[in-house]
Amino acid sequence: MSKEIKFKYIWSNPTKTNFLTEIFTLDQIEHGDQFMVLDNQPFFRDYRVIARLQSTTLLDKNDKEIFDDHVLKIYYEGNQRSYLKKVKWLNDPINKGRWDALDNCVFTSCEIVGNIYENPELITEVKNG
Repeated sequence: MSKEIKFKYIWSNPTKTNFLTEIFTLDQIEHGDQFMVLDNQPFFRDYRVIARLQSTTLLDKNDKEIFDDHVLKIYYEGNQRSYLKKVKWLNDPINKGRWDALDNCVFTSCEIVGNIYENPELITEVKNG
C-alpha cells in the first residue's frame, strides 16, 4: 500500500513575522480545502501562501514528518557530531528522482530544525545549500 501524498502549506502576514501552517492530502487539495483555511478567520485575512511543501513520507528521529525545504540536523559519529542540510528533490540527470539529505538519514539519525521560510537564518548554516 502506498503512502498518501501530502503537502504542507505555509501562509504568512505581509511582514513575514507570523506564520500559519497546515497539512493537506492530495484529495483535500483537489477538493479545495486549502482555500477554506483563511476564509472564516478575519485575523488571517492579509495572509498569503508563501510555500507549498511536498511530503517525503519519511519521519525524523522524533516521528515528525519530513517535507521539502525542511532543514535537518544530521547526526554522525555516534551522534557526537552533526551538520545541517536542506531537503530538496533532485532532478539532475545523475540523481534524478530522489530526495537530497534523506540518504544520510538512512545510516544516521536526523531531526527537523525548521524550514527555510519560517527560519531563513538557517539558510546560511546549511551544508551544500
